[in-house]
Amino acid sequence: MSFGDADEFSEAFTPYSRKYGTHPRDFYFDEQGLMVLEKSSDADLIHVKAADTIECVLDSGVDYHWRPQLNASFKVTQSVQLGEQILVKKRCGEWVQDKIGWLPLFTGEGKGHAFQVIVPKEELRYATPRVAVMSPFFEEESPRSQSDPTA
Repeated sequence: MSFGDADEFSEAFTPYSRKYGTHPRDFYFDEQGLMVLEKSSDADLIHVKAADTIECVLDSGVDYHWRPQLNASFKVTQSVQLGEQILVKKRCGEWVQDKIGWLPLFTGEGKGHAFQVIVPKEELRYATPRVAVMSPFFEEESPRSQSDPTA
């Protein structure tokens, strides 16, 4: 059984960055179907300051310390879990303090990120994709409603 020459089969593919103008990790579509550009959390984490909100990105969570030193753990372990957000009260080097204690911004292994900065919604930039994007809330008008204004 044969379905033809394998060289005949091809499928057109347009990369997301060409279609939307940026890589998929740099944007998302909000509830109205608008394209929202994300700020880069890598650069933002280095500049995190008091009043910023950060979110834990480590599966194992991040343990609190009573001062900004790895050997200053609480006797009873307290931690921030994956996805949990905290409000930064103070910054000291690569450490931040919230209402409970101090947290390292980076992991010890290779300086990986322990958190990402959460950008307030009012600071996010909207963008227009290079092609039309159908909203998930798109409703097609029925022919009756177009012709009959009382319907």
